Amino acid sequence: MDDKKPKYYSELRDPTLKSKFIDLDQDSNYADCDKSLRDPDTRNFVVDFGSDGAWVARDVLAAELLRLLEHERPTTSLATRWINIFAPNRQQEAVKILAKHYAFSPRLCGIMCSDPSRPQPVVVSDPPSPTERFKEYARQKQQQFRASYEPQSPVAAPNPEDPVELRQVPPDRDRLDVNHYHIADEVWHWSSIDYGEKYLCLGYNWLHNVEEAESPEDELKDVPSGRRLWTWLIICGDGTVITLHEDPFPGIEQWPQRVFTIAKLSKIRRNLLNVFRNLSKAENSGSLSEAESAISTLHIRKADGGSAGDAPSLLFYYLFDDWYTTYSLVVRGQHKYGEKLRNLRQQLRERPGLEQLQEIHQIGRQLGVLKRVYASYRLIIDSIVQRQKPRNQYGTPDHQNNPLSFIRGQSFPTSPDGVLGPTLNPSAIVRFQRLGDRIDLYVLNEIQQCLDEKESLVFMAVERLTRTTILLAKLTILFLPVSLMTGYFSVQIQDLQGVYTHKTYWGCFGVLMFVSITVLFAFGWISGIVEGKVTYQPLSKKLWTAIKLAGKGQRELKW
Repeated sequence: MDDKKPKYYSELRDPTLKSKFIDLDQDSNYADCDKSLRDPDTRNFVVDFGSDGAWVARDVLAAELLRLLEHERPTTSLATRWINIFAPNRQQEAVKILAKHYAFSPRLCGIMCSDPSRPQPVVVSDPPSPTERFKEYARQKQQQFRASYEPQSPVAAPNPEDPVELRQVPPDRDRLDVNHYHIADEVWHWSSIDYGEKYLCLGYNWLHNVEEAESPEDELKDVPSGRRLWTWLIICGDGTVITLHEDPFPGIEQWPQRVFTIAKLSKIRRNLLNVFRNLSKAENSGSLSEAESAISTLHIRKADGGSAGDAPSLLFYYLFDDWYTTYSLVVRGQHKYGEKLRNLRQQLRERPGLEQLQEIHQIGRQLGVLKRVYASYRLIIDSIVQRQKPRNQYGTPDHQNNPLSFIRGQSFPTSPDGVLGPTLNPSAIVRFQRLGDRIDLYVLNEIQQCLDEKESLVFMAVERLTRTTILLAKLTILFLPVSLMTGYFSVQIQDLQGVYTHKTYWGCFGVLMFVSITVLFAFGWISGIVEGKVTYQPLSKKLWTAIKLAGKGQRELKW
């Protein structure tokens, strides 16, 4: 086994690090790695691959990572390197080594090392009851009474040269929380694009289609269902791609339900596992169904149809393009939001109520957040494609139609071809453009269609509730004259005794009912609220429109 390893690992002069690298193309090694990538205890991994082989090491220490970075790897057999770090807040030393080697800004490095766990909320105790306040007052008075009869020792005067003990001021509760991960949790469409001389860094929230245990409070949230996690995706000029994933279980060191945690991580890391699978030529790495395998096959290594120089750019793209999650979340015809809207439409037809309006409002808020999330992906793609444009004929970067040109300026260092940071291969640029078109055509349009359907449901619910209210009002108005008439006939007046009979009462009853029905029908026809077919344009508006058209010489009007 060691004889097959490239000479590069032997030159590191670290037997422990050398033993960690195993051949990813062997079936047993790939199966072991696939299992460890689903394990929450796995901290990181490094994959070096080329057209002839792929080698992977797991749980690399910070000192070992530094040794790898300092020793230049061969540009032919191991041209591409993938460094993946889970929970960077728990591996800050390794992140700082990467930041120093690739000249990340101190601010970017500090953000990457932020702790995603939320501080414990300050528990405010309930105010004491009147009885407890009276007991405390009596206790203080008793202590003061006892102290007044006890002899007191003389107190020395304070020395002005002694240091003054400052009272600790409690932290301000209203202070703004500027932790990066907390901001990303509050603003789901938050994204980051950083360019350096040696790197291109993307930061974005990704929504994983993971079923969470929902509580009644979760139903009232204005964010989509699923698991939101922040991802850093970096491509460097030496063919290295770095990924850093937010800790999905911050503050948890032990795993009481390990099987459940592994199943959830398998869904969260589905795209990462698929990219990792395509870096191996092991036979069991293609153990998927034939249809899914065809879609999930990624051409990254040279033997799969690409070229050696395309591998870093393609790896960078495929790690960004988690199309399976997007398809299951909002693109497919039976996605959860479309299903909820269809169920609500059926409920509104059967029995409309205010609870449906509340649910429709929540779905609209969630779809709005989801739309902004995918709009942020579109902005990232546009920025990447625009940045890769070469210099124009005047020798300056082409900033035309670039939304970020006003913050770039000419003082930043650029690569020889006029692009700040590493240059992506055309094959990756074409795929990024195609992904942007997919987001516009399938995702954003589907979300907008759901939002339009939500608006129609709101109109439908309000219309049905309004018609019900109008019907009750009409019934009240219909029987109001009859009630007044009945009250008149029931008044004991001496002059009217024996004058009216039951025929007189029912005759008046019929006349008043006929007049009331006629007035209500005429009023409904004029105002456009006649029951039955909805009249969207009242009669008064039709008459006014006819008068205006007649004044213009247009006599024909369809009623």
